[in-house]
Amino acid sequence: MCQFYHYIEKATGLEVYRRALMPITDRRQKELELYYALPLDGLKYPIPAGFELWVDGMLVFTVEFDQVEVNRGLASYLFKQPTEN
Repeated sequence: MCQFYHYIEKATGLEVYRRALMPITDRRQKELELYYALPLDGLKYPIPAGFELWVDGMLVFTVEFDQVEVNRGLASYLFKQPTEN
């Protein structure tokens, strides 16, 4: 069974850290840790600027976002609050 731990920053509502224990066999499991970078500046909704993935205490890779596209190619009316009739 997998165990996930989510750490949310109260001020922004962003998940800043996630930890998971993933079983490989009956006797072994890997510890995965995901650390998020500070939110990108100037956005209406806070989005992490990147993340680091750690597996069993070793840094596997780091990702930095240079561009964020939300709902690309979808009509904006799909995301409006429905009106009551």
